[in-house]
Amino acid sequence: MAVTIADVARTAGVSASTASRAFNHPHRLRAETVARVKAAAEELGFRHNRHAKALSTGRSSALGLIVPDLSNPFFPPLVHATQLNAEEQGYSLYILSSEHNANREQQLARLVSHDVAGLILASPRMSAAQVRVIAREVPTILINAQVKGIPTVLVSAAGAIADAVEDGAEKGISGVSYIGSDERWWPNTEREESARAAAERHGVPYRRLSLSEPTYEAAREVVRSVEIRSHELVVAFDDIVAHGVLDGMGARGYRPPRDFRILGCDDALPISTSPALSTVHLDTRMAARIAVDLLLGEGAGEPQTVVVSGSYRPGATI
Repeated sequence: MAVTIADVARTAGVSASTASRAFNHPHRLRAETVARVKAAAEELGFRHNRHAKALSTGRSSALGLIVPDLSNPFFPPLVHATQLNAEEQGYSLYILSSEHNANREQQLARLVSHDVAGLILASPRMSAAQVRVIAREVPTILINAQVKGIPTVLVSAAGAIADAVEDGAEKGISGVSYIGSDERWWPNTEREESARAAAERHGVPYRRLSLSEPTYEAAREVVRSVEIRSHELVVAFDDIVAHGVLDGMGARGYRPPRDFRILGCDDALPISTSPALSTVHLDTRMAARIAVDLLLGEGAGEPQTVVVSGSYRPGATI
């Protein structure tokens, strides 16, 4: 049986992606790591062929990125940054959308797992067990999800939501409502728990308004039938949900901040509202750079969590 780069990696005690980079991009690694990989290759009789990289590694020089929804403005900057950073390291990028469907996501991951050097799952809908199956087939990095033993980048809105609620408390908000879906996936859970905890700290009532799915239409319909208390702060799952709230409340003659207050999240659509939407800025470009580095850099595959903290961007709606 032919010796593969995976065999070399095991012998050298490094990840397959690190072993590959020792041949293709040695300047990106420490000299002692390159020497260890090449010594292992010599011991095993492995001969690297730069022009047949896909045959020697069993994978192409490509990475995979799966997102739940390419039409959501949160994801295009992340996709763009992932592509640029992959290209800088000599990789192309497969971009796929799961359409918020866990089974489709799993099928897509399996489809590309043998054709890529690594896979990034952004806000995955798969269960932890499903993610672990994929991670056994291909080096995997998670963005905005936590599965024990798998490297993760979290783009956290917690501190920024706390800052926004504090701003609202100083202006006399009557309570806090979080509006998001019922799904127990990391971004939704973190944002909801942050809003609840901040409301408790400031001694104001808290409640949750549930959406069947976090969409503009669902948010618009909910607030057209649910009473929003005067000067209540509505913390929306994202800017799209916030726009739905603004439209639904506007149809009833309510305007922020005169009648209620609202915070978006993602900093994806703030300039298109009047008044300008207060929101949470999340640096998805930085998250993408870190994810690619975790996937391809030295020490790739080591279980670790990197947190990229968001920042509160006051507009005119709080």
